[in-house]
Amino acid sequence: MPTIQFTRNYRDLSTDKGFQFEFYCDRCSSGHRTPFKATASGVVSDLLGAAGSLFGGVFGRAQDLTDRARSANWERAHDKAFQEAMEELKPNFHHCQRCTSWVDNDCWIDARGMCKNCAPDVAEEAAHAQVQAEIAKTNEAIYNAATSREALVNRTVTVQCVHCGAQTGGAKFCPECGKPTARERFCGECGSSLFWHARDGDSISIAAGTLDRPTELHTVGHWYTHQAGDYYELAADGLPRDDDRVTAVAR
Repeated sequence: MPTIQFTRNYRDLSTDKGFQFEFYCDRCSSGHRTPFKATASGVVSDLLGAAGSLFGGVFGRAQDLTDRARSANWERAHDKAFQEAMEELKPNFHHCQRCTSWVDNDCWIDARGMCKNCAPDVAEEAAHAQVQAEIAKTNEAIYNAATSREALVNRTVTVQCVHCGAQTGGAKFCPECGKPTARERFCGECGSSLFWHARDGDSISIAAGTLDRPTELHTVGHWYTHQAGDYYELAADGLPRDDDRVTAVAR
């Protein structure tokens, strides 16, 4: 029987009872299995083995003769079954001339006559690139947000009165001279404070209440608690307070 060119990536599942083979795609490793084909010698051996165990004697000797003859017959039958298995499954595989791989239909580009490793599917590659770009963009946004938050956590701000130089602890009025430490703007309708700008600073502080939800803000400390009235009750939340602090710490 002439040889058949086919994939080297296979698995022999044959036993003395019959023959079965699996062939795999070189690219994705997906497998195709042939149906199990029982051998006539295996059936006869089973019958003689059962008879010998019951009666012994002539049936037992007949089984010994069958076992000796079966070895050569089984090898010939196995080779034939393997050839038939290759003929049966070869239509499910394609041989790429560029990389010499044997691939199944899912990994084959019929229009180009090559496997997907040598001729990638443009639509699939574009979709994959788009997903990777979205993942990279998301990771970058998360990193930038974490970096900005970390910078705020580690920043300490010390505010001084521009009139007398005393430390104000972030207060709107200097505790020493009583003069305002910032320029402040109010709502023309209700009079609420909108933002204020320290005279010696380069940033503008915006009132959190003016921001639209969700603000993604959270409480990190209590300021001016040393000036709070005796009717205020602060929760024991473990957050820092400025009772004995002269610097404002932004966390």
